[in-house]
Amino acid sequence: MADESAARGESVVDAFLTARGPYVAAFRIVLGYFFLKAGLGKIMATIPFSEQLPKMFAGWLQSNPFPWYKAFIATVALPHSDVFAFLVPYGETAVGACMILGLATGIACFFGLVMSANYYCASQHMSAATSGITMLCSFGFLLMWALRAGRYFGLDHFVRKYVKIEWLI
Repeated sequence: MADESAARGESVVDAFLTARGPYVAAFRIVLGYFFLKAGLGKIMATIPFSEQLPKMFAGWLQSNPFPWYKAFIATVALPHSDVFAFLVPYGETAVGACMILGLATGIACFFGLVMSANYYCASQHMSAATSGITMLCSFGFLLMWALRAGRYFGLDHFVRKYVKIEWLI
């Protein structure tokens, strides 16, 4: 398959997506839906997320086993919880929408991975299910970035003709 794709001038990733693109696109869309639903849920919640987040930070600060992450929560996240209360739901919504549309998946995967890694560090000690889903999301974002998943059944297929920075899409 690699020899055939090289003869046609396409990369190994493009050849992989041609053969398995529907499965990659389906996983990308499901991952995007998960983040879009989480973000919209925070935006449209009856109790504002800006009121919930400081309480969550305080809980994580007391029970988190990572001393370096406790320091991050105490010195950065908790004092600026109003900024994080805006960034988290709108960031999740943007990442989810971009993943569903297959638009700027490289950027969406980067920010999705950053958010998933932070969720893991904040709450991995609470339950196996929580750590499992955040690890799955982190791995999913890495995989979607490596496969350039937005190029199949996504808008990145059309955008890549105009954007010359490969990792963005």
